[in-house]
Amino acid sequence: MKRQTLLIVFLVLFLVLNLCTLGFVFLRDSGHQRPGKHTPPVDAIIIKTLGFDEAQVESFNTLKSAHHKQMMELDEEYAIVLKAYFSINEDSSAKAKSDSLEQVFCRIQTEKARVTRRHFQDLKDMCRPEQKERFRELVPELVQIIVPKKNMPPPRRN
Repeated sequence: MKRQTLLIVFLVLFLVLNLCTLGFVFLRDSGHQRPGKHTPPVDAIIIKTLGFDEAQVESFNTLKSAHHKQMMELDEEYAIVLKAYFSINEDSSAKAKSDSLEQVFCRIQTEKARVTRRHFQDLKDMCRPEQKERFRELVPELVQIIVPKKNMPPPRRN
């Protein structure tokens, strides 16, 4: 009987320890912000910080859609070039092909920076004089949001 009681005590203790571990893993706030968790969307930050009126929000949404479309087109172009880059066979022309595609990578990244800078300028042009000062203060925060984070885990594979 004593052996059975000891076994039950260890079993209950093991079960409680596992439940505590699972609770800790799944219910704790890790302190790391996950994309989309606890952070409002960038457009909401811009609209709130700058205090856009209805007409400005409508113009902003138009600009945002155009900017998003341009960035998606550049991302698609980048993906095509990346596939071509990694499918280069090692032959006599491989070096020339890879150099050429590396220049295309640079051009695409430069164009993405230009598109974003133009987008920021368009946003600034939309602002009233009192909003322009807030915009100038907001730009560093926006840059922090769009710059890739260091030490972030890679995206999950589907």
